[in-house]
Formats: sequence, structure tokens, C-alpha cells
Amino acid sequence: MTTVESARIYARIALLRRRVLLQLALRRVLAGLIAAAAALVAAGFGTRVVYLALLPRLGELGATAAVGGGYLLIALIFGVLALREPASPELKALDLMEAEAKQKAVLAVNGLGMRADGLTRSVLTGLSLFNLLRRLLRRGD
Repeated sequence: MTTVESARIYARIALLRRRVLLQLALRRVLAGLIAAAAALVAAGFGTRVVYLALLPRLGELGATAAVGGGYLLIALIFGVLALREPASPELKALDLMEAEAKQKAVLAVNGLGMRADGLTRSVLTGLSLFNLLRRLLRRGD
């Protein structure tokens, strides 16, 4: 496999992995937005019902604190869900493929560097020999 092929394969795998990550992030954001909108609508109707139900038992201050505590609990639950990282077998497989392709690309580039180093040495050796022969031929004149 050539260096260019290794780099191209690595780039394709890395791009595919990032597309999957973006799709998963967009799904989480969309789900969070829908959940928030539904919670707001439900909160509007439910707040009045819960408040009126608790008012005779807890009084105004107790009913207000109970409703606020319920909303805090809901916010914490949805916050944890929104921040949770997805567990996807495809994402894990793409991560492994990306690491392997990157390793192959790095090895190919290192091999290219060694070949270039050897070629440079050969050219410099040839030039040195050429200069040496030229000096020897000048002395002979």
C-alpha cells in the first residue's frame, strides 16, 4: 500500500467517523429540544393543577416549593440525559479503523522518509565522487 493510498484511506475513515459523530450529536440536540418544548407545555398545564392540589395541604409557600422542587428534579434528569455520551458499536468500530489507518499512514510516511534519506545520501555520495574525480583529472593536467 502506498503512502498516498494510506493517507486517502485514513482521511475517508476519519471523515466517516466524524459524520457519524455529527449525526449522533444532532439527534441528541433534537431530542433535547423536543423534550424541552414538551416539558414547557406540560409545565404550563401541570403547574396550575399541582399547585392547586397542594395549596390546601401545604399552604402557598409549601405548594410553591414543592412545584419548584419537581421542576428542578425534571431539569436534572434531562440534563444528565443530554450530556451522556452515546454508546455505539459503529462508533467504536470506526474509532478502531481510524487508529489502524492512521498507524499504517504513519508507517508509510516513515518508510518514504527513509527512502528519501537513502536517495539523498546516494546523490551526495555521487556528487562527492564526481568532485573527487574532477580534482584528480585537473591535477593530472
